[in-house]
Amino acid sequence: MDKLKKPPNTIDLSEVDAEEARLESASTAASENQSRGLLNGFIQANIKIHLLSGKLEKLVEKKKYRHLFDIGILSVQSANSISKDISVLFKNQARVHCETADYMVILKKE
Repeated sequence: MDKLKKPPNTIDLSEVDAEEARLESASTAASENQSRGLLNGFIQANIKIHLLSGKLEKLVEKKKYRHLFDIGILSVQSANSISKDISVLFKNQARVHCETADYMVILKKE
């Protein structure tokens, strides 16, 4: 049976050995005096992670973020700021996920 052809510029993450990638990432970080590194699967797939903070209204104003993101994950704190205006941050058909408070646990001494 013919295997399905992979589209160009794709990677099968099942082919990436997670343990080997973790060890390689750790050794690379140690040799470069870094405490963190990306897994090989992320590097091979050309995945870039941007951790942004601040108000969404301020991010929308910055031209360098216009139509930059393929996927967005918004925190509970940003839920009040979600509006149609933030769509300028994302590419066409981008997926945006929003964290909810459904499963948050309040930890208090009682």
